[in-house]
Amino acid sequence: MVKNGEMVSPDPAPDPLAEAWRLQKLGVETMNVGKLSEAAQHLRSGLGLVGWQEGKPLDPPLTLRAVAARLLISLAYAESEQGRHQYGLSLLDLAEPLTPPEFSATLALQRGVVTHKAGRLELALDYYHTAEPLLEEFGPARQLVSLLLNRSVTHAELGRTGLARMDLRRCTALADEHGLPISLAKAWHAIGNVEAYSGNIPAALSIYDRAARLYLEHAPDLESQVLLSKTHALLDAGLLREAAALCDQIIGDHKQSGRTWWGLAIVHIYRAQIALEIDTPEAALHAARQAEVYAGEIGSAFSVSFAERLRRGAELQSGEVSPDYVSAVSTLANSLAEVGDPLDAGVAWMLAAKALVIQGDLSEAERILRRSNRGHRTDGHHFRTLRRLTWAELEVARGDRSAALKHLRIGLNQLHEHRARLGSMEMQAGMTSLGRKLAEKGIELVIDSNRAGTIFSWSERSRAQAFRLPPASPPEDSEIAEILARVRKLRNEIREAELVGDPVAELRSQCRIWERQLREHSWHASGSGKSVPLVKIGQVHQELARWDQALVSFVADRGYLHALVLGDGRTSHVRLGPVDEVAEANRRLLVDLTAATGRKLPGRMLDVVRRSIQHQANVLGKVLLEPVLPLVGAKDLVVVPAQAMASLPWGVLPQLAGRPVTVSPSASVWWSAVRRESRRAGPTLLASGPDLTHAEEELTAIAGLRPDSLVLRDRDATPSAILAALDGASLAHLAAHGYHEPENVLFSRLDFADGPLMAYDIARLSTPPAHVTLSACDVGQSTVTIGDESLGFTAALLHAGTDTVVSSVTKVEHSAAADVMTAYHAGLVAGHRPARALAEASARQPFTSFVCYGAG
Repeated sequence: MVKNGEMVSPDPAPDPLAEAWRLQKLGVETMNVGKLSEAAQHLRSGLGLVGWQEGKPLDPPLTLRAVAARLLISLAYAESEQGRHQYGLSLLDLAEPLTPPEFSATLALQRGVVTHKAGRLELALDYYHTAEPLLEEFGPARQLVSLLLNRSVTHAELGRTGLARMDLRRCTALADEHGLPISLAKAWHAIGNVEAYSGNIPAALSIYDRAARLYLEHAPDLESQVLLSKTHALLDAGLLREAAALCDQIIGDHKQSGRTWWGLAIVHIYRAQIALEIDTPEAALHAARQAEVYAGEIGSAFSVSFAERLRRGAELQSGEVSPDYVSAVSTLANSLAEVGDPLDAGVAWMLAAKALVIQGDLSEAERILRRSNRGHRTDGHHFRTLRRLTWAELEVARGDRSAALKHLRIGLNQLHEHRARLGSMEMQAGMTSLGRKLAEKGIELVIDSNRAGTIFSWSERSRAQAFRLPPASPPEDSEIAEILARVRKLRNEIREAELVGDPVAELRSQCRIWERQLREHSWHASGSGKSVPLVKIGQVHQELARWDQALVSFVADRGYLHALVLGDGRTSHVRLGPVDEVAEANRRLLVDLTAATGRKLPGRMLDVVRRSIQHQANVLGKVLLEPVLPLVGAKDLVVVPAQAMASLPWGVLPQLAGRPVTVSPSASVWWSAVRRESRRAGPTLLASGPDLTHAEEELTAIAGLRPDSLVLRDRDATPSAILAALDGASLAHLAAHGYHEPENVLFSRLDFADGPLMAYDIARLSTPPAHVTLSACDVGQSTVTIGDESLGFTAALLHAGTDTVVSSVTKVEHSAAADVMTAYHAGLVAGHRPARALAEASARQPFTSFVCYGAG
């Protein structure tokens, strides 16, 4: 060989044995950081050096047999991790005659892993038990840690969570002892999965966050795996929007890296599942087809089948049930079972049963349902809910409405039992969304029965279920206290920058990051498991009679509104108009009320806006009130709104002018608030925030009515001082600029000195104030989730245990707010109940939108 004009010896060929071992080690290291396809390439290159050809017998020289066995064992794992389980088992069969005694434990361990992934869990445990004593005696420690980690997963999927936790405790101890940080991260990831299997979503999310921090430090490419688990947990908690955002984050991260990852197929599958949950089958079909493409690219049979299951679900939801649908879905169910996914196999069988009900083959549908009734403790809420819904549809097809309602009731009760284990109100509301279809089916059946009492009971079972649970404080620690302080500081800086016209985009971006951390930390709170029973209709009638009131509960069903009118011991059902008509009129009314507030409008334009306000108010009054008021008479009114009218300013409607009106998320919430209505002898708090024109005179006037009040103004009115004064107060009047955050309700807020008082803060009170009035802001608004759960500042107070809240659903001009609030407090001092005091005070300013919530 000539080099630079001189004869030189060629580079020696690499030693096949040394190179094969190098590639085996490189393949394992690459797998450990989540690069499975790349790892498989390294391992195949090593196998090429020992004479391996796909599909042909392998008989390497004696000196290469051990490395050939290790390469095959490692490749089997890489292939199985990508869903090719049977192929992985065939590689292990090929490795067995080549495996020397010192690697027999490794082979048994890998057989356990791949056999588990193929769905044969008890056999997998046998392999683990074979390998364990060998690894304990001869090591290495890394493989013993791997065995404990993988065996814990098998125990968990079999419902043996105690054994799983035992393995994981030992696993974390060994990983710590031997300095194996990636194994430690995987162990914490697995502990999170065990908590998720057990239904403890708050603990799972907390542990996933811990595992993610370890992955980021020691193996950043593996972080996506724990984020995938976190997405699944969020879906299981009904936090669909948050799960979708996490899917987008994972997809974005991998687009930037340019890497192919098997989990991307699962991410798109989750996207399809979210689309199905929110009734957008076209989007679900698109996401499922994308997932099938990704799964096909990596050759994952599991992911292909999983994606097809979502696609079939979307087809059923959109009404595309072909003659061969049941046959195709039955084949799919068997395929899912074969690739080790019995839960999704069960979901596929549910799709087949639903299609059979549609096609009229009720006996075959029942056969499938009875076979699937042997549920497992690790079955997800989605599957249990789908099974109950399918049973109900079968009973409806048979004409047995009572049996159908029984299945729906059991399904909702199961969800509520789990909801009681959650401490975050957001997560509690999310669980309600999972039961939405059960609730809607129940409402549909009872509406058709036209039995008013039954409709009332189902409407109460279907709305505001989070309010039945005792409030739980978010976890507190020094890190969270620091984040909370940063959020307040940034919000204050944003407010001050806006006042002088400085740019705030960067400040807002920073604030969103910290708010997200604070919000996710709140999900870690656990519930007590306790719950208030549903109120009975007789109890509501008894309380209404005590106060000489009537209650109107609005219910939506198949695009139309219905009213249930309770009064004088009678319950009546009244059919009303279209939901969309009410929602649009309410939207326009809120826009007009906001337009009439703030900067001065020219006289003619203000007249146009006010005429529009009157027109929309008349439309709403005609649809919602004229059919029911003859049944109410002159009584004070309690209103339970449907989602379309969650932020309706009831006092603006002409039919209710001067009439005391109390609004509550449900009859049960109203009944509980009235029954516990506080007569606390606690202090009265009056506080004002900055930049509110008439705040000083408003507080001075109210303080004159309540001379013993604690008054916080200017720099004294800090969030910490106000929180301290709110705790145990009998009455609190807060005059401050407020903001409802529909996309991030925990951070709906009132601006005070040094930063905002947020909805997040309310849950931290040990004894909530009995009565709160919020002046000159729109924090009476609420975000109503799927399932009629209300979230926002006012809802946070009611959920915490405040009896009555008076707040506005639109912005209110400062002088008008001060006028109404001063008159309102004068009415309270004169002995009027809150709803009556507000009705009389609002007559002074008919275009204000204050609403009395809670007990009234």
